[in-house]
Amino acid sequence: MKHNYPSHNPAWEIRLYGGFGLVAPSGERIHLRHKGLEGLVAILALAGPEGVARADAGAILWPTRDSDVRSTNLRPALTALRKVLGAEAIDARPGWCAFSPGFAYRIVEQKPDEVFMRGHQGGWFEDHRAAAREESAPVRNDEPSLGDLARGLTWLSRWDKEALLMTMKGAVAYVNMLPYQTLQELVATCRSTTLAGWLSYWRAESQDNPFVAIPELKKAVKQARIAEDQELLILAIHQLGRTYSRIGRLDRVLQAANALGEVAAKRPNPLATSRSLVLQGLAHWHWGDTDRGIRYLEDSLSWSMGPGEALRCSVFLTGVYASTGRFSEAERLLKSGGDVWGELPDSPLNHFNRYATHLLQWHRGQKEAAIEGMKVLSGDCLASGNKQYAAYCLEFAAAGFNSCKERSGAAKALKGAQRLRREIQMPFLPSETERLPTQLAASPERCPGVLM
Repeated sequence: MKHNYPSHNPAWEIRLYGGFGLVAPSGERIHLRHKGLEGLVAILALAGPEGVARADAGAILWPTRDSDVRSTNLRPALTALRKVLGAEAIDARPGWCAFSPGFAYRIVEQKPDEVFMRGHQGGWFEDHRAAAREESAPVRNDEPSLGDLARGLTWLSRWDKEALLMTMKGAVAYVNMLPYQTLQELVATCRSTTLAGWLSYWRAESQDNPFVAIPELKKAVKQARIAEDQELLILAIHQLGRTYSRIGRLDRVLQAANALGEVAAKRPNPLATSRSLVLQGLAHWHWGDTDRGIRYLEDSLSWSMGPGEALRCSVFLTGVYASTGRFSEAERLLKSGGDVWGELPDSPLNHFNRYATHLLQWHRGQKEAAIEGMKVLSGDCLASGNKQYAAYCLEFAAAGFNSCKERSGAAKALKGAQRLRREIQMPFLPSETERLPTQLAASPERCPGVLM
């Protein structure tokens, strides 16, 4: 969508995709003081001659504040923009504002893979990102898309919820690729008696907050044992171990690994063995026992059932290889994962693969590229509803800024991560709060959750 409003005046250039940019007609690049001003430029630029209600602009920029605070904040923001763009650039009236008809500007067209207003958060920005992704998505008529299948599940969620859960149960690998928002919407209104365990599992899978997910997973484990559903039992125990890893409970991670080992001992199952080895590898890795952690993760690949399961295991192993200097092995695993998950940009597994890519860049000394990549990935995670991993990316970016002595960038990224954690009610543990900045700066990949 193009928004170019010509006049007899030279045009300003506004970049809304990728990093925000503002270039004066003279060619000078203009830096705005804070993101609120950048967001206001975006709102006015996209509104065009019709303008926007001041109340709506305030709600977009400060969604958590009340109307009086929004109004108070908007007045100086409009004044500050006039000082930058010119006294006649903005037409502001009671209840309404817009760029003046004589203010000429053009919006730079989006390039492939550029994210709308990267680093800006809120419903309005996320809606525009979703619209941009849909508009730029290639049309493929030769095979069904992930969106087509998601729409089919959405239809079932409205008319036959029991059939929905049966379908999800029969296509676990496919459902694991769905964006978090889609999964949350599918299970939000479901009720089931015969598939209660599976419903608890999917509710946990769609949760950002581990303290909400853990009780659901425990229910799933209990129901799986009652129903003697080995597949659900394996998946729920494994997810329980992963969730405990995210809050630093490595003792519970090993308990889950041992429970999976017991399942495999009673009835040989490659999936149980593979996932038990993954949990053991990650627990030992986080504890600092690098060699043993690598051995467990490598063994998990040999037990993987099919390429999909192997790729899930390889995502974790990639980060470990990168941090120990085994770059060629990390690149090999990244390539195999990128070829598959790159076709599903909103999939959590694609996010994991990209995270490992930036981790490899970091350990190769390409720190600026790694930090920038994490910031972009954080925005993409947010756009797909995955606030938890968006927070992890910002924490990594904070560590990177800190190690490069860019204190303001570190503080800003860490503040964003902490805000996301508050939104999903996933606070740091008291011990984590004290040690996180130091530990991240020293060895970011060892922090709880980072490789999970």
